[in-house]
Amino acid sequence: MSHEIIKAIYRTEDGRILVEHAANNLLPHTFRCEEYESLTRVLRTEGLRRLDEEILRLYFLRCWQGAGRYARAVETAIAVEHLNIYDEWARCRDEEGYARSAMAHIARKYLEPLDL
Repeated sequence: MSHEIIKAIYRTEDGRILVEHAANNLLPHTFRCEEYESLTRVLRTEGLRRLDEEILRLYFLRCWQGAGRYARAVETAIAVEHLNIYDEWARCRDEEGYARSAMAHIARKYLEPLDL
């Protein structure tokens, strides 16, 4: 299954979200840094907390993979809460309300705060 390898996520001074990423199924991995307009829109319209939840969702659904605080939060939640991951993936993929609630819970309980 194809996914994006995430190297870094940046927030610019003007509020854009840039992601340094590469496709996992193309070798050699060529990382590029691009704006993710959907994430920029979430940040500008719904705020930083909602942005964190949306990024967690991308990691939870395995669209994105890599190291970092979001990946750690998802993996910790799965391990600590003994989640039936296949059922949770299907439900989060199919039910937007459930996905938002689940990611808000992971963000509150497991996402490490940024040291700004």
